[in-house]
Amino acid sequence: NGRAGVAFDPNGIVFAVSSGQNIVRLYDTRHIDQGPFSTFANKRNASLDIMYIKFSPDGNFLLCSTNENYIFLMHSFNGKVVQEYTDHQNTSGALDPGFTADGKYVASGSEDGSIFIWETESGRLVDTKHKEHAGPVGSVRFNPHYLMAASCCYNLVFWAHPEPEQSPPAAVRS
Repeated sequence: NGRAGVAFDPNGIVFAVSSGQNIVRLYDTRHIDQGPFSTFANKRNASLDIMYIKFSPDGNFLLCSTNENYIFLMHSFNGKVVQEYTDHQNTSGALDPGFTADGKYVASGSEDGSIFIWETESGRLVDTKHKEHAGPVGSVRFNPHYLMAASCCYNLVFWAHPEPEQSPPAAVRS
């Protein structure tokens, strides 16, 4: 069906594979010959295809992006869907969301050029950056050490926290 995705946990021992269907398989790198040790499916929305997958910074959750206006957070130990994020526009399945370094927030681009930021745990939409991009925002990534991020479509936008005397937040395009 769709695109396959793969992600390693923060310790590099477990990796998750999505095969473009509504299935996530977990493998142990020390026992790869034994096949997956867990297989999960999103029972809330069985018709979707998982396009991108990544572990949370603490390894406890999997962030799954789909081919629809639907991103979900799945517990990495039992496969239970614990949160859903649906405010963005996505019909192509080409949006790759990301976590902040502390895992407290999830960000995703949108086909309308916007970026959406949610609280990871509550799912509450906390910010939307409108039309900073000329096209669909395919990827949003946060710096693991500093309060900055980058997002891209046909162009790159670099987001840096302003100095205390500056406002609003700076967006630098290239």
